[in-house]
Amino acid sequence: MNFGCMIRIRLLLFIVSIGLLSLYCGYKSDSDFLDLTSADWKIIEGNSISTELEKQNPLSRSNKSFSFKKKEQKLSVSEEWKSISKFPVGFNSFFSIPEQSGFHEVTAKVEFFINSNSPYLNLPTAIYFPDIGENWELYLNGILIRRELFPEAIDKGNFTPVIRRSLKSVTMPIPYGSLKEGKNTILFYIVGESNITSYIQNDHFGFYHAGGYRIAFFEQIYESTSEYFEVFLYGIYFIFGIYHILFYITRRQDLYYLYFGFFSFVSSIYFFSSSNLIYQKFVNTHSDIDSSLFFRAEYSSLMLILPTFYYFIKDYFYQKQKTGVVPSIFVYLLILLFIAVWITPFSWTHVALKICQVLMIFFLFYILFFSIQTVQRKKQDARKILAGISACILFAVWDLLDSIFKIVGLHYPFFKIVYSLFIITIISILVSRYIQLYKDAQSLNKELSNQKDAFYRFVPADFIRILDKESPVSIAIGDNKEKSMTVLFSDIRDFTSISEAIKPSHTIAFLNSYLSEMEDLVYQTAGFVDKYVGDAILALFADYNDRADKENFNSADNAVEAAIKMIRVVQSGRLQREFSIPPGWNLDVGIGINTGSLILGTVGSKRRIDTTVIGDAVNLASRLQSLSSLYQSRILISHHTFLQLNRLSEVGIRMIDTAFVKGRNQAVDIYEVFEADPAEIKDFKYKTIDQFAEGIAEYKAGKFYDATNIFKQLYRDEPRDNLSKIYLKRCKLYSSKPPEENWDGIFRFQTK
Repeated sequence: MNFGCMIRIRLLLFIVSIGLLSLYCGYKSDSDFLDLTSADWKIIEGNSISTELEKQNPLSRSNKSFSFKKKEQKLSVSEEWKSISKFPVGFNSFFSIPEQSGFHEVTAKVEFFINSNSPYLNLPTAIYFPDIGENWELYLNGILIRRELFPEAIDKGNFTPVIRRSLKSVTMPIPYGSLKEGKNTILFYIVGESNITSYIQNDHFGFYHAGGYRIAFFEQIYESTSEYFEVFLYGIYFIFGIYHILFYITRRQDLYYLYFGFFSFVSSIYFFSSSNLIYQKFVNTHSDIDSSLFFRAEYSSLMLILPTFYYFIKDYFYQKQKTGVVPSIFVYLLILLFIAVWITPFSWTHVALKICQVLMIFFLFYILFFSIQTVQRKKQDARKILAGISACILFAVWDLLDSIFKIVGLHYPFFKIVYSLFIITIISILVSRYIQLYKDAQSLNKELSNQKDAFYRFVPADFIRILDKESPVSIAIGDNKEKSMTVLFSDIRDFTSISEAIKPSHTIAFLNSYLSEMEDLVYQTAGFVDKYVGDAILALFADYNDRADKENFNSADNAVEAAIKMIRVVQSGRLQREFSIPPGWNLDVGIGINTGSLILGTVGSKRRIDTTVIGDAVNLASRLQSLSSLYQSRILISHHTFLQLNRLSEVGIRMIDTAFVKGRNQAVDIYEVFEADPAEIKDFKYKTIDQFAEGIAEYKAGKFYDATNIFKQLYRDEPRDNLSKIYLKRCKLYSSKPPEENWDGIFRFQTK
């Protein structure tokens, strides 16, 4: 089971458990209260409050209503009280009030009986109405309980409300002693507006709930009307809405996160503005608040739920597909209705609401059809979203039928729970997708990191840094930089013979092992390998590198140190033993080192790019490496490198020649680094440095006889020092064929 599934299951179990708890705690049986819905209800058009109050208390008119201040309405004999047979009831249709005829008055009364032993006579009780509006006042047995009348000019007979007070979940405390044994009467005086059209009712002018009108104890009313669980769910919608909106703003990717954020946000606004708790806490207790603002918020937010949800699923399944004509029409119409709710008089909002409800039915069928198509096309998560939409539709119809026909004795709006589960399901889908995207991003980052590492195997990171580039991606053809560096060339001598001496399958393995060892030594001494050419290595050393922090750090020291270590690894014999190189074949390496200015850059084409280094410093290092075979020396350095040495200036080094190498018109002093030679030869060279230098000086002075004597003595002492033999041959040549008078003692090589 993956992480997304675990989150989804835990959230669903949490929501269901709290929902069941709210069912258990929030609703009581009908025996716990006095049901007014089934009592004797009568209504009459006009204002009959004064007459009824006089009948109930002919000696006192202390509780006059606002209606007493205007002219008393004279009822004809033919006008009689009409009974209400069932709820809900709209006064406009009940009395056939003409459309657009302004505000009208209605008087209603309900009579009920209380036994002498009823606890309602002695304990704190209240009248509870699930709804009442638009302006009104209520009396119990002639005592004013609540007044919500705000007419413009009552003295002139204009009772058009200044503010509307259509309230939900109204709890009106009953003063002690107001209820009496036997017959009790509740009187209503209600002012409401006529219908705008004959097709659309003004539900606020009447009793627009099918039941719930009752007298009960305060605690029972509180428990039965508590919506804290629902508000908790709406808070979840709000938080997730804001979260997904900010999530999109931060990332600027995947527009469906923004659409879902708006969908969840407007859902929270709709449910908050239509919840009883909002009215109980903020509207019912403050008579100066116009309830029409909350109804406008409820209606307008409802109009945005389906458009935002459609754009969410459309962008979730088809990000690059344009919106079709049919859904665009639905969206534009609903947006126009949204604007109309806020700019038109409140009377017209009922018309906008009814049009919205009709549009939403057709739009919902289109969304259902769209979701079925996504399932048929096997889109990811399409089945889950289709199941959620179907469940919401099913339970919305169930709640509607249950509220009308009382299918079960306990009416609870299961749609709220299903809608919450649907949103939680969508959230879990988005979380799962984000987790998958995160895993894909991690995998991609890992792949890019691997590619980057692979690229650095072809183009060293140090090379890129020298070019002042942040990453390989920023490298372009022609990028170059001139820099003073030390160049090291190394090559395995007679590698062809070695490759023939070992198994073909071991040749590449041996070469890779050898090059890995050499590269590691170069890296340890703050250099980097620029190229491998067969068994040859071209390494570069800069005068600064963040991998090394040494005193008197310079590239010449590091290159010579690397060369000494390379020779010692080769002389250890480990590679020969590991790859079974025959003892007759001596693995030996020649290294040439030079310091100077060079150019690092990139060359190639759009399809193929490579790095290179060019310059006289590079060419001279290559020539020195080639001459190492002639001199039978393992490490040769130029005088440019020798003069740069600091930390390694005391190692075994001697000057062995001055020469013009092929391709150069300037002579170079050539030095041999013999620090890594076998111990006996190394000691010999240390002891004879001065004698060897004297012989070279005699040779350059043209004193070939004296030079021959010196080199003969050196050769007799150590025949393995090939340089004595070389100079003996040169002396013999120039003794038989003396050089020109202006001879400078510099040898000129005609080949590489």
